[in-house]
Amino acid sequence: MESINILIVDDEPQQCNDMEKILHAIKSEKDYTIKIDKATSDKEALSKFEKFNHDIIFMDIILEGSKLDGIALLKKMYESKSSIEAIVVTALAHDFKHAKEAMRYGGTEFLDKSFNNEDVRRITKKIADRVFIYKEHNRLRDESRDMYKNTVNTLIHALDSRDSYTKYHSENVSELASSILKSAIENKMFRNMALNGDMENNLRSIRHAGLLHDIGKIAIPAKILMKPDLLTKEEKMLMQTHPLVGENILKAIKLQDNEMDIIKYHHAWYKEPLTGSKGYPELPPNKKLSEEVWIIGISDAFDAMTSKRSYKKKSSYINPLKIVYSEHPSVKEKNDIKTQGVQFHPDAIKSFFICDEVLEHIKRKYDQDDFGEKWSKIRGAFNQYRDHLLSFK
Repeated sequence: MESINILIVDDEPQQCNDMEKILHAIKSEKDYTIKIDKATSDKEALSKFEKFNHDIIFMDIILEGSKLDGIALLKKMYESKSSIEAIVVTALAHDFKHAKEAMRYGGTEFLDKSFNNEDVRRITKKIADRVFIYKEHNRLRDESRDMYKNTVNTLIHALDSRDSYTKYHSENVSELASSILKSAIENKMFRNMALNGDMENNLRSIRHAGLLHDIGKIAIPAKILMKPDLLTKEEKMLMQTHPLVGENILKAIKLQDNEMDIIKYHHAWYKEPLTGSKGYPELPPNKKLSEEVWIIGISDAFDAMTSKRSYKKKSSYINPLKIVYSEHPSVKEKNDIKTQGVQFHPDAIKSFFICDEVLEHIKRKYDQDDFGEKWSKIRGAFNQYRDHLLSFK
C-alpha cells in the first residue's frame, strides 16, 4: 500500500501533537496510508525531511529558536524536492506577503492558527489524494519504462544472435548520437530546433531509438547480412526494407513519434539528386524530420565508415571525417548538390564537428598501437573542418 508522508513543523510541541491527532482521523477511499513525523526546529525538520522524503509539509512560519523561518525552511525543502505540497500555518490573519512567498516553494494552502479541525482534514485529504495520484502515475510510468527496456533488450539480443556487428553498431550509434544531440542543444546548432520536453527526455529518446534503428534487419536473411561480397541489386533492395520492417515490429510498443521516425527514416537524404533516389524509404510530401533523425543518420553513416565488415575494411583514419565535412553545402559544389544530392542535414554536420565525443569514437574504433603518430593529423583535420563550418552562419 502506498504511503503519504507528512511532516509537521511547529516550534510548539503541543501544537505538533494536536495537529497529528487531527490528521490521523483522515479517511480516504483511495488505497494509501498516512505516516506523520514532527519537528520543532529547522535543523530537526531538515534532518527528517532528508531521511523520509516527505510529500506534504505543515509549516509554521514563525519558528522560535531556529535560524530559519518557515518560508526559508520551505525553500530549502523545495529545492531538494520540487513536488512537495505545503500547508502554511501562521498566527497572522490575512498574511498575504508570506502566502505569496510560500506559493513559490510548494505552498498550496494557507491557514491561520484559529483553523477548524474539519477544514484541516478536508484540505489535507484533498492534497493527499492528489499526491497519491501523482505517485501512482510515476509508479506506472516506471513500470512501463522497465517493460520498454526489457522489450528493447530482448529485440537487441535476438538480432545479436544473428549478426553481432549490428548490436555493437547500434550501441555505438546510440552513444554517439546522444553526445552529438547534447552538444547541438547546448550550442543551439539547429536554426529551427523544435525539440519537445527537457534535454534528458530528448537524450533518452535518441538513445533508445539509436539502439533500435536497425532492428528491422532481424527479418533479413543471414546469408545477406553476413555476405562477404557486395550485395546484388536484388539483395540491396531487400536490405533497404529494414526500416519499414523495423517500424512494423515496433508499432506494438508505442514509441514516441520522433523515435518511430528515427527507425523509419534514418537513411533519408537531406537533398535527393535530380535523377534517382538515394535515401530510403521515400519521404511523404511535406514530411519534416526532426533533429534526432538527422543526427542518427549522420552517426549511423559515420560508425559504418569506421567499422570493418565482412565485405569491406575500415576507411582510413581521416577519410570518414572528410566525407561528412564534404557534404555541407558550403563545401560541396552547387552543381554537385543538384546532380549528387546531399546526404546529411547541414546543421547535423555542424553539430557533428562541435562534438568532442566524435574524436573519442575514432580512438575507440582503431588499433591504438598504430594510432599515436596519426592522432595529431586526425585532430588537426577535425578542428580545421569545424572552424571552417562554424564560420558560416
